[in-house]
Amino acid sequence: MENIFSKKNMLILIPATIIGLLTNWTMQVSRIHFDGNYLDGFNAIFSTPGLLIGALPLSVYRSEIMAFLIVTCAASFFLYQRQKNRKIYRSGAEHGSARWGTAADIQPYIAPDFSKNVLLTQTERLMMESRPKNPAHARNKNVLVIGGSGSGKTRFFVKPNIMQMHSSYVITDPKGTVLLEVGQLLQRGKYDIKIFNTVNFAKSMKYNPLLCY
Repeated sequence: MENIFSKKNMLILIPATIIGLLTNWTMQVSRIHFDGNYLDGFNAIFSTPGLLIGALPLSVYRSEIMAFLIVTCAASFFLYQRQKNRKIYRSGAEHGSARWGTAADIQPYIAPDFSKNVLLTQTERLMMESRPKNPAHARNKNVLVIGGSGSGKTRFFVKPNIMQMHSSYVITDPKGTVLLEVGQLLQRGKYDIKIFNTVNFAKSMKYNPLLCY
């Protein structure tokens, strides 16, 4: 169990207690000297510190002790959350500490069965399994490929991944070449192929909702 007086806890408790005491003193001075005007009491503590000489180190007046406890707890919670969510900086290693990934880095994310992967490069792949044995190895399968006309987006990414035949596919093909090139392969893989051609409806499958089967 963590020591309550550890340095990390003291960095929370001490400032929170000071804020709670300041609230207690403000209410006490306001009650004694300013008829309960907290704004005047707060200003007086800093402008006339001598007023604190007549105040108790901690007022036990019911409303004032309650204010001390509530404010101290609230300040402790706030400071704890700030410390918990604080960004971790690698001092002295911010620049020049990055490196290129290696084959060993991506290996845990690759399925042993080659056909059960999304192909990224010749050596890098991502398993299709959405719930691997180690949840830390689960990754989003969305891939954005950007390249100019003729750069090989279809040849080197789209078609190789269709040829994996590990799932269902919805393919948008403005050039109209993908079906001609991999259609027979999908047929041999027992795929049910549906075609919707908005340019040449003669080559498009049709559906008549009024036709009774």
